[in-house]
Amino acid sequence: MMKKLMFCATMVAALFTSCSSEDEMTNNGVESSNTRTLVIMADLGEDTRLGFTPDGNALKASFQEGDEIVYWTRKSATSGTGGPYRLYYKGMENGKGKFVGQVDGDDFPTETNNLHMLLSNGFTFNGNSLQAFDLSQQDGTLASAAKYSAYQCDFYFDENNKKVEGGVITLTGVKFSPKTAVVKFTLTKPDNLDITTETPITVTTQDVYSKVSIGWGVPGNGSLPAKDGTGEATFTLKPGEINGNTITSYLTVWPSASESALTETRFDITEGIKSYQATVMRDNPTALTAGKVYRAKSAAIEYTGAVKQVVWIEDAAGVAVDNLTGYSAGTTASADWLSIEGGKISATENTTGAPRTGTIYVKDNNGDEIPYEVTQVDPKDFKGSWSFTTKIFQGTGYYKATADPATFDVEFVDARKGYTLTDADGETQHTNNIGIKGLYHDAIMDAAIEIDYKNHTAKMGVFYDARDGEGQEVTGGKYMTFVPALVTMAGAAWGKSWKFDETELGDPDYTWAWFTISSDLKTILYANVTNNKTQSFSTVSQYTVTSTDAASAGEPMNNIAGIDIVLSGSNVFTHSTVSGYANVYQTNPKGYTGNTFTRK
Repeated sequence: MMKKLMFCATMVAALFTSCSSEDEMTNNGVESSNTRTLVIMADLGEDTRLGFTPDGNALKASFQEGDEIVYWTRKSATSGTGGPYRLYYKGMENGKGKFVGQVDGDDFPTETNNLHMLLSNGFTFNGNSLQAFDLSQQDGTLASAAKYSAYQCDFYFDENNKKVEGGVITLTGVKFSPKTAVVKFTLTKPDNLDITTETPITVTTQDVYSKVSIGWGVPGNGSLPAKDGTGEATFTLKPGEINGNTITSYLTVWPSASESALTETRFDITEGIKSYQATVMRDNPTALTAGKVYRAKSAAIEYTGAVKQVVWIEDAAGVAVDNLTGYSAGTTASADWLSIEGGKISATENTTGAPRTGTIYVKDNNGDEIPYEVTQVDPKDFKGSWSFTTKIFQGTGYYKATADPATFDVEFVDARKGYTLTDADGETQHTNNIGIKGLYHDAIMDAAIEIDYKNHTAKMGVFYDARDGEGQEVTGGKYMTFVPALVTMAGAAWGKSWKFDETELGDPDYTWAWFTISSDLKTILYANVTNNKTQSFSTVSQYTVTSTDAASAGEPMNNIAGIDIVLSGSNVFTHSTVSGYANVYQTNPKGYTGNTFTRK
């Protein structure tokens, strides 16, 4: 059962609210001749800060070093006229916290108005733009709980609480209201679990926010787990205190309106190759109240088994795992190509023509089975039949008709020309070790499949080659080549200006766009970008042409949003020989997350 702790008369640290990205505004520096100094004197009343000790006793109220006030001038409930501006804690004067910063006098309201203010010492910024308040990584201590607590103030002022003197504007009587709550967890660990206050604990619960985007007093788009706060929330928490076998941690959460908050809270801990778990159930859950501290009932941490060990190796026969220690007889395997002898797991050569995965179970001297999942994969294993899903535009000389979405068959074959070429940075090299046949008649689009065996990931870079003399001859006496669909990132996602027949990419006159290969190695995705603040396309960094569209003027037009096919009357690809596209395979097919190759 989760019981309320006493709500102390004084408050812990910090304030925050959320603003939707649509309403977010950026302060690019105050350099106007009208610049003024703004001073806010914040009262330390009982609505300002929550202090507590492990037994729930109140602490003396005080601000913390590093506290900042961030504010917007606000003209309505959902819009502002300027900001964000930042004011920094400068100590105490007459029992009040003093915060000082600079503001453009033209932006600061001069009559009865409203400031939307946040107080914290845990803000993160992108330049001067305030980003989402991220609660997902905390240290578990009281100090960490204070840092990640959040408070806001929508402040209406008049001549009684505003003074202007010598270019300095001073506001008094500023008080904040809490937006977050604190939960105290107590866990009992087994004797054989050796952890420290630096050991990460994954905490999974529901119907509280682990991340809040910037909005006008309520969580906005981009909040986690969701805008309405319902769903699974994940935190990484450390043990705040360890006393014998007792672990105490404090977690700051942003409550939602849901009455199912913290119904079940799961703690997952990994020590070496072993995993442990504890589950805290909350009886008769109700919505949490911001500004209060809750104590969860104690729970025991229990051993749940060995963590699966993942190993990637090449197709050649060889040792997959070396120097196993503490294992005993009785090992079993799910695949006959895996074996163990002399403390080593070995694999035979993979001749199947595709990646393969098997698991071998190693018993340790305690009798626990430890699974080792071994995957053998080489670039050549991707050869074979695939389907390709995309959005198609047709032009003169098209191969595939306009459709959205469209799925058709392609073949992964040997690379047409196994080039090893240097990227635009002058240092990074890629080797085209695979070819994609079927995007345009029998032409082959080369690609580079790169496998990170250590981190168990793989990616594929499709190769755009606009160099003269490197085209492929097709029917009708024409030559073709693959070039990137170039677009501009502006607003929430990509758009105008765009160019779908660019044959002069810069130096070098080629590039790659990188697809992600799924963990099962059966899906290859180039994801569409729907929010340019959280996602990104591959770019042609050497391409310097910028947008001329009014909405994105001056923005680089070098983001790759698909595969374009262009035709030329000769094996020369310039603005004079190429006047349009034959086909565009754009990366936003309806109902899909992007351009996708799927193994058949």
